[in-house]
Amino acid sequence: TGDTCAVLGFGVYAVEGASATWLGLTGPLARSMPAAWMAANVAPEEFSGSADSFLVLREMARRGMGRAVLPRFAGDTVPGLKLIQTAMPAMTVPIWVATHSELRDVPRIRVVRQRIMAYLASRPELAS
Repeated sequence: TGDTCAVLGFGVYAVEGASATWLGLTGPLARSMPAAWMAANVAPEEFSGSADSFLVLREMARRGMGRAVLPRFAGDTVPGLKLIQTAMPAMTVPIWVATHSELRDVPRIRVVRQRIMAYLASRPELAS
């Protein structure tokens, strides 16, 4: 059982003078909304690399290897990495906090779940 408590926003990031190529999303990230947009809008020859981790993609972009679609909280905090304008539309996905249905009403688990949800709900920068 789960509840949404916040949204996660995405943007395209690169450093000054970076390659104009794109960094692709692989593994579990290949099933994400940003990956679907990239598959429909970026030609295969425009990709210079890929990774299955937003943190790895962030480091690749930070080293000038291309443009990376990243969660805003991950890209906005890196010195030198800039949010760039592209044809990618504003994109957000819900953040779910889930618990096995048999454990949902266990007091200690319910308290932890509520605290996680309150914390995420108090972070507006996740969506921006």
